[in-house]
Amino acid sequence: MPLRGIEIDRVADSLTMAWALPSAPTDVWRHLQNVESLDEWLGRPLVFSTEVGGEIIIDHADSYLCRSEILTIDDFAVEATWAFPDEPTTRIAIQLAATVADRSNGAGGFASTEVTTEAIDQTASKTADEAVTEAAAADGAPARDDAESSTTLVLRHDGLGSLIDSYATGWCTHLTFFEASLAGIPIPGSQFWPLCTTFDQLLAPHTESQG
Repeated sequence: MPLRGIEIDRVADSLTMAWALPSAPTDVWRHLQNVESLDEWLGRPLVFSTEVGGEIIIDHADSYLCRSEILTIDDFAVEATWAFPDEPTTRIAIQLAATVADRSNGAGGFASTEVTTEAIDQTASKTADEAVTEAAAADGAPARDDAESSTTLVLRHDGLGSLIDSYATGWCTHLTFFEASLAGIPIPGSQFWPLCTTFDQLLAPHTESQG
C-alpha cells in the first residue's frame, strides 16, 4: 500500500493523506480526468465538466449520487465541493507533486520525503515542474529532461465532522482502486467493500490515536 502519510485533524475538521504513484504527474492528472476509466476507481460519471464552475455527478452505485462543483483547477491541482444527498456539503482538494529518482546510490530508487501538512502547503504554491527541478538540484540528480519521476498525490477533505474516520477508510480504498486503474489492471468492483473493511481494521489504531 503506497500510503505515505495520513493526518486526521479533528480540531480543524480536516482529513489529509498522501499517496505515492509510480507515474509522472502528467499521466496521473490525465487519468484523474479520464471519464472512460472513472468507474474503475470512483463511480459512474453522469455529468463531468472540469472547468471552473463545472458540475460533476458520480453514481456510486444504485443511484447514490455525489454532486461536486469545481472551485479552482490549474497546474495539477483542483478544489471542489463534495455532496451526497444524506451528508453535509464538504470540500475536497487534490494536489500532485513530482518525486525524482535518486540515482546517487545507483539503486534507481525514488527519494523519500516525509509528508507533512507544512510540506503540503508548500507544494500547493508550486507547479510540478518547479517541484521536480528543485528536488533534482537538492539531490544532485539530473533535471526533469533526464530524470525519472513518480508522483505524490495529496488529498485533503474538509468539513467531514463525524464522518472523518469513515472517509479515511473510503479514500484509502478509492486510491487503491485508482492506482490499479492507472496501471491498467483495475480491481473488480466486487472487491471494494471487502478491501474497505480491511482498511477500516488497519486504520483503527491510527484514527483512535488521533482522536
